[in-house]
Amino acid sequence: MKKLLLFVAVIFLCATASEAQVKFGIKGGLNIASVDFESSGISISPDSKIGFHAGAMAKLSIAEQFSVQPELLYSVEGATFDFDGDEMDINMNFVNIPVLFTYNPAEIFSIHVGPQIGIPVTAEFESEGQTEDIKDDIKSINLSAAIGAAVELDNGFTGGVRYNLGLSDLNDTEDDGSIKTNAFQVYVGYFFSR
Repeated sequence: MKKLLLFVAVIFLCATASEAQVKFGIKGGLNIASVDFESSGISISPDSKIGFHAGAMAKLSIAEQFSVQPELLYSVEGATFDFDGDEMDINMNFVNIPVLFTYNPAEIFSIHVGPQIGIPVTAEFESEGQTEDIKDDIKSINLSAAIGAAVELDNGFTGGVRYNLGLSDLNDTEDDGSIKTNAFQVYVGYFFSR
């Protein structure tokens, strides 16, 4: 965790110290998230859960059409099951740190791709009005791959879509099953410096 925070701090310090154009902003939006389970060759994909994400972002121009965009986001994710008429929920909240490499094929349009590290804040299983804390059953780091596209206007407003594909297995129990997250995001934001 300390190494991760140091890595993010170095990115921001390098951005500030360089002659590259740096912009800072805020963003927030909708999550359509799910969790994929696999055990003994059987895969289960429950229904998606609606959540949100919000936080801060920076964008450093490294070439005419290329930039790096680190972000720090709070993200509400999880999944919903319907088992024999009983609804069960998995609620997981993360602090996500994507570091995205963006390419602008047009002046206001960009595509982005990069890794994302998620740090679980809370994890709960809810069924029949009972809530169980399962944070100790999941790993402390969630690695994902992020890909998306955005539109950024001259006045600083931006908006876009992104898909985060879980790469790491979150299962931290003795069971042989795997747990991976994924989320589709729609967001809006604003860059204060242009």
